[in-house]
Amino acid sequence: MKINKIGIKNFRNHQLTTITMDKTVNLFLGKNNNGKSSIKAALEMVLTGGCEFTGDKGQGYQYLIKTGTKQTIVSADVEGVGEIEKRLGKSKSIYLNGDKSTQTEIESLIESQGVSINVIKAIFSSSKFINMTANEKKNFMFNLLNIDVDIDLIINNLSKQNTEAIDRIKSSLPSELDMTVFDTLYDIFYSDRRNLNKEIKVLQMEVEKLKQDTFDYADSTYDEIKTEKIVKGKEFEEIQKQIAIVENSKFIYDSATKEKEEVLEESEKLNKLLIQYMDITTSIDDINDSINQYNDKIKNLEVENKELEIEMASRTSKINLTKNIIQKLKDTGCPLYSKLTCNQDKNAMVDELTNDMISLQDELFDLEMDAEYVKSQINKENLKLEGLKNDLNTTKTIDRIKSSLDILKVKLSEIEKRLVPVDDKELPVLKDKESSLKLRLQEINTYLKNKTEYDQTVVKLMNKEKELVILEFLVSEFNSDGIKNKILKHKVQDIKDKANERLSVLTGSKYKLDFDLTEGFDVIVTHETGTVKVQGLSDSEKLRIGIILQDIFSYLTNSKILVIDNLEILDEENRTFFNDFINNIKDEYNTILLIGTGDESQFMIDDSNYFIVDNGEVFDLFA
Repeated sequence: MKINKIGIKNFRNHQLTTITMDKTVNLFLGKNNNGKSSIKAALEMVLTGGCEFTGDKGQGYQYLIKTGTKQTIVSADVEGVGEIEKRLGKSKSIYLNGDKSTQTEIESLIESQGVSINVIKAIFSSSKFINMTANEKKNFMFNLLNIDVDIDLIINNLSKQNTEAIDRIKSSLPSELDMTVFDTLYDIFYSDRRNLNKEIKVLQMEVEKLKQDTFDYADSTYDEIKTEKIVKGKEFEEIQKQIAIVENSKFIYDSATKEKEEVLEESEKLNKLLIQYMDITTSIDDINDSINQYNDKIKNLEVENKELEIEMASRTSKINLTKNIIQKLKDTGCPLYSKLTCNQDKNAMVDELTNDMISLQDELFDLEMDAEYVKSQINKENLKLEGLKNDLNTTKTIDRIKSSLDILKVKLSEIEKRLVPVDDKELPVLKDKESSLKLRLQEINTYLKNKTEYDQTVVKLMNKEKELVILEFLVSEFNSDGIKNKILKHKVQDIKDKANERLSVLTGSKYKLDFDLTEGFDVIVTHETGTVKVQGLSDSEKLRIGIILQDIFSYLTNSKILVIDNLEILDEENRTFFNDFINNIKDEYNTILLIGTGDESQFMIDDSNYFIVDNGEVFDLFA
């Protein structure tokens, strides 16, 4: 990663600073509290979103804004990425080459060059790595070493090859594998183990309860009770058959008795009804003959009536015609020359026609009388016909009643056959035996059910305990000291060798570095006075070990950037070693930032930029 330019505005004590870094090594010198570390912080803020003065995500950036101003702007020209600018005020905004962007996009572009944000943070400050938890260090190293995590790597590093454990691992793997899979599987197996322990405790309580219930009911051996169940079961079935025979016979007798009562009651009703119709003795055939005769007679009368109606209509028509003629004669005038004779003739004709009309009216009256008589005869015959029809219906009803009585007689005869008295004196005894056997069979079934459930629960418990052994194994394999540790122990050897090669130059071969993964992840340093964890070193020693760690991180990720602060801690001898170290490695880097107090004569770095930082202003010493 090559940084070509850094821009700082209103950031801590920097008002407006632009730093062009046209050389690999850039040394920033000046007194304390003049803004040297602010340059490093500004660059880290641009690249990662946070710095040593804020949270990892930049929380608290407001306190970095120069007093009296409302916004700070930090920027960097990163080769291969572009110009990144961050404006921090009431809100945050990010720009890439002048266009709006996001921290996610910036990180993605940086990481596309093979450098993770976490590595950059560790390169800017070795304490970031040293202060990580053991598991965080291991994950960091996995990422740093670019270890290709796959199922074979996991299985091959198990402390023992267990088929069930391997199957469980395979079924629990996420779709994508990376270094986090170890923690993911650990969380899964730890959770499964916790839940399984709860299940086992529940099963253990169930086993104890079922054991107590089982042996409370048992007064014989298991096989004896199974045999007793068969014997008692057969005896119970036989008793039930006997009871069923008696109860069925009793049911048949009671049903027949009730049915007989119903038949007799129905017969009595029908006989009473039959008595009411006994005065009708004519047969159906005779009644039908009479009905036919009356129908014929009525038809003849209706024909006669029709003929009378025709005659009446004829007479009525003639009467009306005669009336019209008479009226016309009366209305017709006579000529003067024969008026007397004409009137006499007309009157004679009117009289004649009037007599004819009276004769017609008499005839019509006689016809009407005849018609009335015929109609009365029709009505009379219809009444007689209706009476015959009623008699016919009654006769049919009588026949149906008699038929029903015949059926009831047959039914009664069949019922009598079923009316066999039942001896049910033994029924209470049989019932008592049935109840006693039923109770015993319930006790036996309860015992057998509990025994079966007990056996099944014991088997289930044993299987769960076997499963727990597998989970205990998997939890131990995937905890921080398990497979991940085993893989790292092998992989960090190359890191250790490279680190000690660099450390030999930086310390004059007085120090050696090692990684102890026995109970976590410790950086161990050996020197003339003994072996100690890095946390127990002096500030000067911590700085030099930190420089080596930062150098190794950059080397492994090919990030080619190194940032070292607090160089004033080094004494004269160690500064000489440091100068040799930087001169030895600088060609492997694109950008190196060195920060300290003192003057330029203390740092003899070939082909370097020397900047003096004074009260927030930066001066190129040799410009």
